[in-house]
Amino acid sequence: METLRYFYHPDLSIRHSVDPLSDKYPNLTPYAYCVNNPVNMIDPDGQEGIVISGGEYDGDRYKYNFIEPAITRLKQLKEAEGDEPITWAVMTAGYSDDDIAKFQSIAEDLDVGFQSIGSADELTNYLNSKDIGVSDLSEARQGDQITSMSVFGHGFAGSAEFTYNQDNQASFSWSKDNVKQLNKRAFNNATIDLYTCNSATNTANGTSLANDLSARTGCTVTGYRGQCTYRKMNEGQGWRAKWNRRRNGFNTNGSIKLPQAGEGATRIKYISLKKK
Repeated sequence: METLRYFYHPDLSIRHSVDPLSDKYPNLTPYAYCVNNPVNMIDPDGQEGIVISGGEYDGDRYKYNFIEPAITRLKQLKEAEGDEPITWAVMTAGYSDDDIAKFQSIAEDLDVGFQSIGSADELTNYLNSKDIGVSDLSEARQGDQITSMSVFGHGFAGSAEFTYNQDNQASFSWSKDNVKQLNKRAFNNATIDLYTCNSATNTANGTSLANDLSARTGCTVTGYRGQCTYRKMNEGQGWRAKWNRRRNGFNTNGSIKLPQAGEGATRIKYISLKKK
């Protein structure tokens, strides 16, 4: 395998060869490392994996339904991608400040980034710019494109629902309209997995959220036509997992397995044929 080298000249404090991914960022000088901000952007090859946890509602549902599988997915990405930057984005609906502090502590233990997100629009902003307050594509995102994204939450045909039966549900509904606001240059041939119900179920216009997301970003997107169930994600758990959940409110080690298709549901993969 050919090794790409990116040489640094210590006497001049500059790079004297180009970034091997420079062709992906034509607006940046190919001799700039981490967009000339190496303190805040330590990144071996300019990419990011993102895991998104939706919020739950109090009632007969398990409050941390979308937290445990996210932790498992973070661990999988860390094992597969090594030093590649990974961010855990948690939608704040239904979670207390203490909950968010716990999630952030777990992220630190896993050596991944953490971002709390207060609405569907803020999520779109983060995907485009790495800043929940900025909607346009940023240099920071162009220098750190998304290569994988896993989403855990509720879902209807045409939307991922990051809370349910709460007063602020509308502001946490990430819909096909949000997909239209994504900049495809924020993504780099990403693999996107939507663990939400009906993410691949067509709406009245004949396309699904997963279909539209693939077409918009040029990425491979997997979703569910029908129910995505979380009921079996902890089947076979031992006493240690139960004790961990009783002590912390949720299993800080994650779920045993990821969600799967419910009865009669189908997992659908969309592969965009559009060139980026």
